[in-house]
Amino acid sequence: MIDKNFWKNKKVVITGHTGFKGSWLSIILNQLQAELYGFSLQPVKNSMFDLCKLEGLFEKSIYADLNIDKNFISFEKNLKEIQPDIVIHFAAQSLVIDSYKDPRNTIDTNLNLSFNILEAVNKVKSIKNLLITTTDKVYKYSDQNNTEASELGGEDFYSASKASLELFVKAFVNFHKREDLNITTTRSGNVIGGGDKSDNRLIPDILQSIEDDKNIHLRNPESIRPWQHVIEPLNGYRVKEKMPINLGEYCYEFGKIEILKEGKDISIISYGSTLNLVIDSVPEFEDLGIDVEIIDIQTLIPFD
Repeated sequence: MIDKNFWKNKKVVITGHTGFKGSWLSIILNQLQAELYGFSLQPVKNSMFDLCKLEGLFEKSIYADLNIDKNFISFEKNLKEIQPDIVIHFAAQSLVIDSYKDPRNTIDTNLNLSFNILEAVNKVKSIKNLLITTTDKVYKYSDQNNTEASELGGEDFYSASKASLELFVKAFVNFHKREDLNITTTRSGNVIGGGDKSDNRLIPDILQSIEDDKNIHLRNPESIRPWQHVIEPLNGYRVKEKMPINLGEYCYEFGKIEILKEGKDISIISYGSTLNLVIDSVPEFEDLGIDVEIIDIQTLIPFD
């Protein structure tokens, strides 16, 4: 369960805060009364960040390409001035197709920049938690039921850059980080939701085809993908950010339910972001003398 008071007045730095996930997380953390600071490229015109005027949620927003040395030096200086509690590193080249077009930028952004972020955060002692997001495409055998312990790999530049980042982070944790800094990598899959306007994305492409009155072109019509709404992984990031106690140990088994609370009167089945609402409702049921069983279904097999 997420402690809603945990984030109150916490200084949180988000890299890539103008992007799809960064925009949604900004709204969530603002509602939880976190003090937000953002570092990113300039927001794209008519993006979610632009249209919703999310810059107003931030104490400071700095727009710069952190791959450029002078800009990263400025980033390091700002970290020392802000003295944040938490850093969430979203900034990435996140599109597989773009990695074919510009592999050097993909490696520079996803690997070299992330390593620089690791070193910069390690120097600022106020920072106790660093979250780095990667992808479910880091696995060598993508057609298998992978766990966090599965072998890493990647046949394209995007996957290879993210798999390499996982290894870099592990080496950094083993040999270089200060003891009071928690560093976590979190992997998520394909997300959908309002505000996603990236090219070569299923839902935005469908909506654009409808708007342009053109036929919808599916690049891979035989593919089956496990889609998540964007809020689902963001809630997962929030839980992980607070207490990364099972780093490198937790193995997730698809299709297995978890009984969070036993009860004899009624059973409530839930998953994802609604699960915390169900847990919060337990005292109200108890006041009515109702003994509730809570089941976290976790996943559906097959995905549908």
